[in-house]
Amino acid sequence: MVEEIIDLLEDPNFKIWIESPNEFIDEYWQNILREFPEKKESIDKARAILQAINTEFTFDFPEEEEVNRMLRKIFYQISNPN
Repeated sequence: MVEEIIDLLEDPNFKIWIESPNEFIDEYWQNILREFPEKKESIDKARAILQAINTEFTFDFPEEEEVNRMLRKIFYQISNPN
């Protein structure tokens, strides 16, 4: 699931859907949810992460590479407790 979440966070279409949705992109992602209901949990978690990042870094957002590095570190810690 972690890799699926990372893939979503790196997907420009997913970012658009979360950050500035429009009718076309919303229909696309609603179709994904209908066709692959098992992805809902990953999509919900990726949405929450992206929204939290956007809230935290509204004015001084780090480069995409830095964001990806931070996310990989978080996911590593989640996957490998202690």
